[in-house]
Amino acid sequence: MRPRNRLLVDPEVQYTIGSRILLHWCLFMSGLVMFCASLAMFSETHHKPIMESFAAGIKSQVPMMVVAALLLPVFLRDTLRLTNRFAGPMYRLRERLKSFSEGHKHVPIKFRPNDFWQPAAEEFNVVIQQFDALSRRNIELEAELKRIETDGRRSGTDPSIAHEDRMSASAVR
Repeated sequence: MRPRNRLLVDPEVQYTIGSRILLHWCLFMSGLVMFCASLAMFSETHHKPIMESFAAGIKSQVPMMVVAALLLPVFLRDTLRLTNRFAGPMYRLRERLKSFSEGHKHVPIKFRPNDFWQPAAEEFNVVIQQFDALSRRNIELEAELKRIETDGRRSGTDPSIAHEDRMSASAVR
């Protein structure tokens, strides 16, 4: 299977995760800057007025904020790429379920080697195999029932009785 070339497989899920990471990053950075500025302010209050100390503390945090702001897109991109490992399989599973419900050909599902939830693909494939086997058996039984009904009409007997006789005969075997 070829590697993913899209950043977002399931935008609704992945944007939600990305926005939550961004919110946490902003809260963390705000708290960190306030904490460091407060430390600087309290350590210098005996030399300068309190607001001047606080402003100096904020100024001293500018290089750290710039570096963190430059790293934020890298963190977000890496997070979104990581979410592909679970959003991709769920997207693929949803697509197969939709196709399955619309009566299309059942194709086994396969996730990429590094994707999460590999057992879900295996379990889905087992269910599909069982469904296909039951569908084939259903077709066989419908054909047999039709043949029994046709034979019963030709012979003038009640098809349900002929079917019951045939079923009890097969149960004895």
